[in-house]
Amino acid sequence: MKFSTNKNLDALMKVGASIALFFIGKNVLAKQQKRSGEADMDTNDAAGQAASLKQALNPSGYRWMKNFDGTDKEAIWRIAPQIANLDDVNSHYKKIAEQDSLYDDLQSSLSPDEYQKFLSLGTKGKVGSYYFAPKSDKVPSNQWVITTAEANVRKTPKLESKYSIGNNIAKLAPKGHKLGASTGKFVYDEKNKVVFIEFWTFTKAGKKKTYYVAKSQIEFVTKEDLTKREKQGKIPLQVIEGFGKAENELDNTSKEEVISTDTAIVYDEKFNQIGLTPKDVVMGFPIMTLTTGKGAFIQFKTLQGLKRWIREDAARIQERRF
Repeated sequence: MKFSTNKNLDALMKVGASIALFFIGKNVLAKQQKRSGEADMDTNDAAGQAASLKQALNPSGYRWMKNFDGTDKEAIWRIAPQIANLDDVNSHYKKIAEQDSLYDDLQSSLSPDEYQKFLSLGTKGKVGSYYFAPKSDKVPSNQWVITTAEANVRKTPKLESKYSIGNNIAKLAPKGHKLGASTGKFVYDEKNKVVFIEFWTFTKAGKKKTYYVAKSQIEFVTKEDLTKREKQGKIPLQVIEGFGKAENELDNTSKEEVISTDTAIVYDEKFNQIGLTPKDVVMGFPIMTLTTGKGAFIQFKTLQGLKRWIREDAARIQERRF
């Protein structure tokens, strides 16, 4: 079939027609695939998950609006753990998203950490950050948990300030102490980017209890390795019981509390600087005041039973609010 008697023009028109037919065909195929993908939603979990993710990534439904729509991250975190086969979800996603890749769209809509979280949730920990996986070989079970630094043992897997009243710290454990045995479970405090591992131990009363400690402050040691180490010297076991009357007697009887009135330095018993406290924090319970050549200080006992100092001009003592 000729479009023109001019050979050059005829060839050019044929090329143009071929290109037009290609794009028309491609558009028709894409629409067919989209209809096919939408038809699968009710009967195929992967197809339904793909559609839900597309809605979360492109709420308006208009492809050209993808970069302006915003992303429903809460929906993504709800869908990801339900996925059984992520590649299958991606295949269905391509059908309804004009061949766009789910992986590419996620990477452009999420931060690197969030994308790793999605991969971990969507593959049950096979890929992505292990922080969000249900279990990991980086957190073994039935091994001794030994502190490699001074560590706060916590009742819950969440980073809370030691100066906050009612915080979750059960005990401050010294470096080089056995805390107990690992359970193999761990929790990632996403807000503070801290991995807490779970371990169990017995109280003095013989009750088995579980606690949490930051993974960065401990090491896992097998029973065999512990035996070898203890030939050089016994590693003490830290007993953790929370706070009984004898340990916290001052806290139970004190009718006053120390409140920071400004951002201030906190000192240990020997007046070494150990940290800063924000304004308006309940520091603990007053023991005494002391005037030195460097000024006046208030000594107080923290909720963890530790003695600390703060400058008198950066704190006040008030009646305790029970």
